[in-house]
Amino acid sequence: MSKKERGEFTLSDEELGSTEMVFTALTILESRGYPGLTELMSVVNDPKIILKIIRLLYGTEIKIPSLKEFVLCLRTAIYAFCDMHKKIHHNLPVKPNDIRKFMNITPEQEKEILDTFDQWTLYMHKQGADIWNYMHINRSNTLKRMKMTCSGKKWKNSHY
Repeated sequence: MSKKERGEFTLSDEELGSTEMVFTALTILESRGYPGLTELMSVVNDPKIILKIIRLLYGTEIKIPSLKEFVLCLRTAIYAFCDMHKKIHHNLPVKPNDIRKFMNITPEQEKEILDTFDQWTLYMHKQGADIWNYMHINRSNTLKRMKMTCSGKKWKNSHY
């Protein structure tokens, strides 16, 4: 082992990933125009995960949705999950009426959810990730709706 020069030192991995180091780095980033990072630290509360997030997303701008948009997307995800995967029993998939009742939504809310579902289906198709290639879909009408959406057609059955 070589002799250290006077004043020479190193930083351990633990020190580099410490709360104090990450807090200092994040507040410096905030001072340079990257707001919200210390709030992220208060929510995540794990400096190593925050560093991983930054390394993963480097340079990506994340747009945070409004609460209304978030609720719509979450409701759409619940509706889609139930529609594609949920069954009343092993041979009977849930139907749209069952989902409406479970979610306690109006036909107007269901229409907005289904429009969002169609937008998601088309988005995934354009990304080269057709959902039916990744997941089993219980209801044939759902699969038909998705394929029609991807081919530019609108589903006409109001009772879906």
